[in-house]
Formats: sequence, C-alpha cells, structure tokens
Amino acid sequence: MPARHSAAPRERMRDTRSAAVQVPEVLGRSIRLLLIAVLPALLSCGDDGGGSARVDASDCGGCHTGQVAAWENFSSHKGVYQTCTFCHEEADPEPGPGHRTSAWCDECHSEAAHLPERLGVAARDGSLQLITCTTCHDPMGSRNIYLVRETILVEPGRGVPVDFRNIEGRADFGFAELGTEDGGLNGIEPGAGLCEVCHAETAAYNRDGTGVGHFTSRCTGCHDHAIAFGVEPSCAVCHGGRAE
Repeated sequence: MPARHSAAPRERMRDTRSAAVQVPEVLGRSIRLLLIAVLPALLSCGDDGGGSARVDASDCGGCHTGQVAAWENFSSHKGVYQTCTFCHEEADPEPGPGHRTSAWCDECHSEAAHLPERLGVAARDGSLQLITCTTCHDPMGSRNIYLVRETILVEPGRGVPVDFRNIEGRADFGFAELGTEDGGLNGIEPGAGLCEVCHAETAAYNRDGTGVGHFTSRCTGCHDHAIAFGVEPSCAVCHGGRAE
C-alpha cells in the first residue's frame, strides 16, 4: 500500500522536470523563428544580391528612416528629382559615414542666406552663429511650404516650432503671426511666425511679439531672398527708414 501512494509524487516530479525542460526549448524555438524571419532583412540591407555591401537609392530607408519620412512630404525635392542620388552621389560602395556625397544648395539655387555680418543665430554670450540655407530649410522635405523646417534653431541648443503655410505676410501661419487680437483664428500669437522666431533686435515683428507698425504684405516682396533678405536701396528713396 505505501508503495502505491508514493508513485503519484514521483510522477508529478517527472512532469515538473519535463515542463522545466520544455520552457527553454519553446523559447529557443521562438528565438530561432524570429531570427529566421528577421535575419534575411538585416543581411540584405545594402546587399545588391551578389553578397556585397553595395547600396543604391532603394536601400536608403534601411538606415535613413527620418530622412525618408521627410522625403514623403508634399514639400520636398522628391517631386523634382525623384531619387536620392541626384544630390547624393556614391563616394564609397561600402555603407557607412561618408559613403554618399551631399550637394551644396547653390549648385541649383541662386538665393542667398542671411549674411553673417547682417544676422546670425544669436548665442547667449552675444556671439553670432552663421546662418546657412539648412538653418531654415530641410532639403529632405517638410510639412511646411518651401521646405521650411518644422523646428528652427533660433540660438544654439534651442529650436522653436514653426507652422508655415501662408505667404500673405502678416497672417495665420504666415511670415508674421496675426494674433487673436487682430482677427487671427489659429490661436497662435505674434512672435511665432517664420520671420519672427529669430528676430530679437528688429524694429518690427520681434519674437517677443512687439515692434513698431510695419507693412503686412508678403515679407519677401521687399526683403528679397536673392539678396540675403536685404532691401533694394532704391526702396529707401520713398520709404526711408521703413525700408530697413
């Protein structure tokens, strides 16, 4: 009789040991299946099918996910150039830093950025950082018109969001924000417009929302991008100080 009662605990012990062995086996099978599913994709990144690490335009999204996402925006170079290789020629077939070149903006565009002696991104110590095309524009693409960056660096280490959809000058989502007091409907107050976010010392349209009265039409009608947002000297003949 005692021997008959002791068989059940031994059986349960065998079952427990069996389950303990099965857990890592199941886990191992899961890991193997995951590797089987993922490994080919990892190995194929930059593979031209011949086993080399050569990369072409179809591979870019494997590493440059953020840039490819920006490229899909309506405001991007995609509509003109279709492929990354127009601006990024192969420098090295091996993927890694520097394996593609980057074209300079002025190879296609004649507009000028703000001249450093006129304006720069102001640091807290009073120094000026050079403004380039890519300070305001994302060459990959943007949800803003004219590839204007969705966040613009206004001083080292501090970016400000910009929502630019309107070229009417002082207007909702424009060069200068209209503000609710003056009939704006988007809830964004003066100081947040494309031109305003950087202006700390201009007479009009400052980033703190202050400034003297000024023209409300499209800013670049007077402040020409082609001459680094300067004003043609002939304008001052009639407009005097307001042309500054």
